Amino acid sequence: MKENKYKTRDEWKKLLLTLSEQEFQDLSYDILKKNSFQNVRPRGKGGDGGRDIQAEFVQKIGKETLTQKFWFQCKRYDITPLNFKAFSTEVVRAQDDGIDRFVVMSNKDMTSDTKTEIEKWNNRNKCQISDWTGTLFIDMLWELQNVCKTYFPDEKIPPLVDVKEPISAIYQSENVGKRFGVELQIQTKKEVNLNNPQEVADIIKDALVNLNQIDINIKSLLYQKISLFFFSFDRIDDALMLLNKSLEITPKNIEALLNKGFILERINELEESNECYDEILTIEPNNKYALNNKAHNLHRQGELEEALEIITIALEKDKDFIISVKNKINILKALDRADEALNFLKEKEELLKKSNDLRQTEIDLCIYLIDLKKAYELNEQILNENSNEINAINNKGVIFEKNSNYQYKEKYLELAFQCFDEVVKKDKTFVLGWSNKTAVLLYKNIEEASKIIDLAYTSFSKSSYILNEKGKILLMNNRFKEALDYFEKALKYQQYYDEKFLINKASAFIELGRYKEVLQIAERILHFNPKSSAAWHIKAQASHFLHEPTKARIFTQRAEQYIKKPISLLEGENEFKSK
Repeated sequence: MKENKYKTRDEWKKLLLTLSEQEFQDLSYDILKKNSFQNVRPRGKGGDGGRDIQAEFVQKIGKETLTQKFWFQCKRYDITPLNFKAFSTEVVRAQDDGIDRFVVMSNKDMTSDTKTEIEKWNNRNKCQISDWTGTLFIDMLWELQNVCKTYFPDEKIPPLVDVKEPISAIYQSENVGKRFGVELQIQTKKEVNLNNPQEVADIIKDALVNLNQIDINIKSLLYQKISLFFFSFDRIDDALMLLNKSLEITPKNIEALLNKGFILERINELEESNECYDEILTIEPNNKYALNNKAHNLHRQGELEEALEIITIALEKDKDFIISVKNKINILKALDRADEALNFLKEKEELLKKSNDLRQTEIDLCIYLIDLKKAYELNEQILNENSNEINAINNKGVIFEKNSNYQYKEKYLELAFQCFDEVVKKDKTFVLGWSNKTAVLLYKNIEEASKIIDLAYTSFSKSSYILNEKGKILLMNNRFKEALDYFEKALKYQQYYDEKFLINKASAFIELGRYKEVLQIAERILHFNPKSSAAWHIKAQASHFLHEPTKARIFTQRAEQYIKKPISLLEGENEFKSK
């Protein structure tokens, strides 16, 4: 099993077809702005009806400053082949206007005949044509994780290089260099095993560190971009080293700071990651990516009030930024303000049509509020559109499992198990499926649950959900210290604040007789969620063992008072239905 399943480059080329022509041109504009082009501006109407872009690229070599004029044709193609005739008229106009380089940006790859025509043109003309289409366009998009998420919020962004084909990192590094007029000298000596990602990474690193006689700003740009290749190879220290070198040259390089913050977040260095985002915000206070990413980090750290404050600012800058919308909803839910989150989501009807992830966030809120009939109906709408939608199949299982707490326990646990079993059969990389399957098995067969979670742990040892379930099994087997270790790891790796992880940690503390620490956890939860029945319950348990019966009785009453009442269940009316 692998931890992630990604769309291929060819699938992404098709995905780009879901953008309108205007959206594709906007995406191309954003890519150029993030690649150090200056004076990026629209250039009237192209001959094909699309809007082209003009920009300048400035570099210094020694004491000489060189400014190149670029004309970009940005066009989304469906069935029509991308041939030379598609842009030949504009190339002639570009040369007449003194343009140095004409660049074609498209989702579609050029035909071999087109590439031959370009070579002929470049051999006899000053205005050079560059091919930034198809696979190269996808690579440029993946380099910009935040831009990519803006246009494709539901998609997982693949690593920039495939560890199975490490030699591709050499070609991609050379292509990055060519894009900025630099010939990277990557020496592939005979003794280097090009099938070994670590040896390939070493020779790319050597080429980058020894770069000379090029514009220092371009050197900074290459360090910034190729650093993510090393991240793909799990060479974290080298990735950060290159980013630091980039920032030594251009300290206000926002893209390098975003990349550094992203990598530090992925290795769970959240304080250092936040420092990167704070530095961006001193340069560009309204940077929505830095605001959103910092809010996400604070959410992970359990700093929910500050996270909400920052994500609100991000949405003031771009109210339709789907990633921030999802971020705010998850923060509100963690604060036990799910009703407010649903009302906020109602204002985003157009965004809901664009994002299945956002629709599933709405379902998650309904499950949290125990409005299971509504959650089921919303989830079925997604499954009717695509019966293989893995998140919807998983959500269906969650709805069944939640309903089993109130109606026909055995029936709904079995239905839930069938859903989770289907999930992991369809996608062995879907971590939530494995943890949910284990959670249901705990009601039926703890030995089988233990086997399943151990299997999942071999592949997903840093998944907070897997770690949490493994800790629960150890707790049930009276292995309290080991259970505590896993709960602490689950909290370290959690992608969202989840009070259930803290409750489980407190349960281990109770078994270990560490009652004051239980009270500290309860107070932390109650600070954000004063109506947490589970937090009041563990507080009552700790008070009981500390021989404080009056407090224990009061806390138990509070726990009972705040037990959530279902709004709707899957079968008929129920005595708990709220008025």
